Formats: sequence, structure tokens, C-alpha cells
Amino acid sequence: MTDGCLAVDIGGTKLAVALVTDDGVIHWRASRATPSRHVFAELAELCTMALEHASTNDMVLTGVGVGCGGPMNRPAGTVSPLHIPEWCDFHLAKRLESLTHLPVVVDNDAKALVMSEVVAMSQQLTNGRMELSNSTSNCGLMAIVLGTGVGAGLHVDGRLLHGVTGNAGHIGHVVVDPDGAECECGSRGCLEALVSGPAIERRTGTSAADVSDAERRMCGVWVGRAIASACATLNINTVVLGGSVGLGLGEKFLGGIDTALDTHHGAALLQRPVVRYVTFGVDAPLIGAAALVFPRSAMSMVD
Repeated sequence: MTDGCLAVDIGGTKLAVALVTDDGVIHWRASRATPSRHVFAELAELCTMALEHASTNDMVLTGVGVGCGGPMNRPAGTVSPLHIPEWCDFHLAKRLESLTHLPVVVDNDAKALVMSEVVAMSQQLTNGRMELSNSTSNCGLMAIVLGTGVGAGLHVDGRLLHGVTGNAGHIGHVVVDPDGAECECGSRGCLEALVSGPAIERRTGTSAADVSDAERRMCGVWVGRAIASACATLNINTVVLGGSVGLGLGEKFLGGIDTALDTHHGAALLQRPVVRYVTFGVDAPLIGAAALVFPRSAMSMVD
């Protein structure tokens, strides 16, 4: 018998599920494009496939961890992803509990991403199980996901930061260009309105994967401005980047971030943050979702 959990990543373009063992290894995965309608039905099929695979391979599941696009209302247990319009105040945890008969933890996808980096930074194996050292307690960590939307997860003073309703870290709605494009939130010049996948495609007429070096660099400058503001506010010293758009923009993008930090990170008392790509790459959202489930002694204090 092998212990593990069902990890779920819900994005605007892709639904993904995986079976993750308690040593942090993905043993099975499946994904589908996020449909325009009947999203939960599609997700339920993927989860059912995962449960069947676990059963036939003697895997005992302790729970379900879910990273989902926001916003959400954590106290109420509902999600309202901007890119899944039919899910408005949707009781995702309850629906998954009824489907799987397992305890379910639902959180923002960016917070799942930051938890994957907590695992990567302080992972230690003890008797075949994953345990964390105290090395993250003095680390201000932010993980930014850039995909269909833009968000961030924050791990500060050894804790995952939630905020009043569970939406701490919505860096996508930090204004980085007051004269920039209008955002779906109603403001103008938000980071998400400039560097999300759909925003880049609207502005350039091509996908984020195919944009020019100049566009990649400008996206980096905008992200760098937001990083500088967040780091000044929260005394963050490490920033990791993930998401399909973020992972694909490459060195010119990182160079733009560096340029923005040269200009805007001016406070001498603040440590300039290290900015790099997320350790687990494309696997990070699923490993982070699993990290929401694993026992506190093995993963972290997340409440």
C-alpha cells in the first residue's frame, strides 16, 4: 500500500489531476482543456479516473488538494474564477467531497504554487515521508503565476498568507501602468491586463509563446514593478515565477524584471529579492496542491 493524495489544478485553459505520494512524487496524471461549459462534469471525469487508478494500484488517498483560479471566499468555501463564468460562488470543495468521499482542501492556484516552492526549499526525507525543516521561517517567499490570469501566493514568517477572504496575493490587480489597458476588474493598467496570456494576445495579435524579444522584456518590466512594490510592502526576499506564460517568456523577460528592480527597488534597508523560475516547473501546481493536504508535521502550517 502507498499513501498519497489526489492533486487538482484548475486553470482557465487546462484542468489537471495527479496522484502524488507523500514523498512528493507524481505517480500518475491526466489533463484536459478547460471547457466553456459543464466544467465540473469534465473535472469529475478526471477525478474518477484518478480514483480508479489509485484503487487498482493499491494507493490509499488521504485527501484532495485543489489549486483553483480566483477570486474565492475561503471562509464560505466557494470559488468564483474569473475565467470560469459558470462558477460563481461555486461550492467546489463540497462537490468534490461528495464525488470522492475524501476531505478536500481548496485554495487559490497561486497559493498552491508557493507551497510547491516551500516544499522545494526545505524538503527533507525522513522514513520515506516528506518533512520540512524550519529553513523557510526566515524567508519571505512570493510565487507569481502568469497564465490565463495573474496571481501570487505569499509565504511569510513560516506561514501561508490567506487574507480576510482567502485572496491575499492578487498581484494581478496591482496597477503598473496607469495609462495601460482596461482590466476585467474595472480598473486600468493592472498587471493582469498587460501580461496574462489573453492580454498579450490582444495587444500583439500573437500568442505569448511567439512574441518578440521587446515584448518579452516589456512584460518583465511590468512584472518587475509589481514585484518591487510587493517586496517593499512585505519584505519579501525570494520571488519565483510559474504558469504557462511565465515559464515560456524566457531570459528577455527575466532581464526586464531585473531592469525594473534596478529602477524601483531603491530602499537601502530592503534586501533585493532573488527572482527565478519555480523549482518544479510545470509540475509545481500539482505538487503545491498536494502540499495543501499533507499533514502539518510533513508540510507546513498553512492556516
